[in-house]
Amino acid sequence: MTDTMASWPAGLLWVGLFALGVVRGLGYYAIGRVATSRAAPDGRVAAAQERVRRFGARSVLVTYPVYGLAGATQVANGAARIGPARFLAVLTPVSACWAALQTVVGVAVWQALLGG
Repeated sequence: MTDTMASWPAGLLWVGLFALGVVRGLGYYAIGRVATSRAAPDGRVAAAQERVRRFGARSVLVTYPVYGLAGATQVANGAARIGPARFLAVLTPVSACWAALQTVVGVAVWQALLGG
């Protein structure tokens, strides 16, 4: 198995990680959309949605590198009804950068462990 993974081109790893980042982000976003569509109307929910709308999808840029916070921010964007196109416009380049970082670090660690 290690020989197979070592032979994968870094570009292929990047594509897989990029796709994972986008799908994960859209999944969290969808959870937020569904959760608020089923929630009972509440003044606290509306106030929270307004706070998230103030920063909107830009909040994903800042929080994406922080595991846990990134998912919460993506759910909050869905709950605040940020437009899917705006959300995806921010999610795509952030996922590309995340995938590049993960690929570079992953390949370096893999090579260090295998001594190659």
